[in-house]
Amino acid sequence: MYSVSKVKPMDIDSLDPEILNGLGRLYCDIWREPPWNEENWTIEGVIEDFKREMCRDFARAYIVRQNGDITGFAWGYGVTPSIMREISGHDQLDNQFEVGKVFYIDEWGVAKTERGQGIGRELFERFIAFGKRRDFSVIILRTNKKADRAKNVCRRLGFVELNVTDSQFDDRVYWALNLNK
Repeated sequence: MYSVSKVKPMDIDSLDPEILNGLGRLYCDIWREPPWNEENWTIEGVIEDFKREMCRDFARAYIVRQNGDITGFAWGYGVTPSIMREISGHDQLDNQFEVGKVFYIDEWGVAKTERGQGIGRELFERFIAFGKRRDFSVIILRTNKKADRAKNVCRRLGFVELNVTDSQFDDRVYWALNLNK
């Protein structure tokens, strides 16, 4: 059985270094796998990125632990049109802001050995509940076009593929969930 811990920006400085290192290790492991095949991440780089992103408005993270090991994670934050343009490299997502506040799930992943147990779904459900409590209208995320399991989780939860790719990584596509429906 796994447990999910909520992390708020105020919690960052008090997080156990072992949790941060476990998060960094898992992140690096996941992004080395296909379809990502990214070898450039380091544990230190992930921790630095995590801490930086957790300083953003409405930042929230969830860390999944199982038998003391980090087996899943997700983090995100509120975005403005200009921040979304920075992330995506274009203005093709500006229309998502027409219905209200937008939350962006920046990073998420589940250990290869733990996939298929509902961990990804639970992480997303927690963000959906958080988004509704904080009056967000839309949740946006991006994933690799070939990440079939991730795309299936998105579809089952009501996310819609936007047919918008990232300007820097053309193999990544954006998805949105309208929380007002």
